[in-house]
Amino acid sequence: MKMTNHVEVVFSMICTGITYLIGGADMAIYSLALFMAIDFITGVMVGYKTKTLTRDKSRDGLLKKATIILVLIVAVTLDRLLNNGMWVFRTLIAYFYICSEGLSILENSAKIGIPVPQKLVDALANIKTKGDGL
Repeated sequence: MKMTNHVEVVFSMICTGITYLIGGADMAIYSLALFMAIDFITGVMVGYKTKTLTRDKSRDGLLKKATIILVLIVAVTLDRLLNNGMWVFRTLIAYFYICSEGLSILENSAKIGIPVPQKLVDALANIKTKGDGL
């Protein structure tokens, strides 16, 4: 077996494991991943614009994203424990963090100097606040 085949097998196994841990890939997971990536990128842009970009800040941002994924894995495990065939906790966690990341993207956009629609900020804040009461 060629080395590239070994790499492909290992990569496939890792991806399969991650997919299992997060409960598969659906629109909520795609949206969460996209929002997390955009939030990180806009955070780096803010750091660059304000000349406050540091390796420590970037690392902290990535650690927060990793923690979100770990919380999502815990939610998936709880859903599997309930064994009712529904993603109750996973969906709640995904939506909560989608809103949280969305608010952060809007805050970063405002810091960069882009006008942000107040109704959108209010809607995301309202959804996030309802999620805080869980």
